Amino acid sequence: KDFFYGRTPTDPMSVHSVYISDKSSTLSLHKNFKDESANKKAVFIVDEGAKRIRFNITGTCRKGTIQIKITLPSGKTFNVVEIDPTADITWSQSIKIEENEKKYTGEWGIEIKATKVEGTYSFSVSTM
Repeated sequence: KDFFYGRTPTDPMSVHSVYISDKSSTLSLHKNFKDESANKKAVFIVDEGAKRIRFNITGTCRKGTIQIKITLPSGKTFNVVEIDPTADITWSQSIKIEENEKKYTGEWGIEIKATKVEGTYSFSVSTM
């Protein structure tokens, strides 16, 4: 089995998973804004042999907007998540990479744009 699922003894409602693999990597970005604007670009490399990619974004804004754009190694937009005062955001997606599927391997782009934000975001991507 690739995954182990279980409940923590202190919280019977929480479910966690542990992936058993020889190689994995994670990139996490977090920021708490206090009436600030910022732009950040980052890259994340998905190596050949990766079996899965998992993205997680959470955030809340009392003012302004935070836009998180994810691009495939080809440069094509994969997803754009916008965080603004209308709602708190929680988004996650997991992609299973089939054998010899090349469109997911290589350098992914991550771009975060914050405009006059009072709020916070958390972004993470990991491979297994």
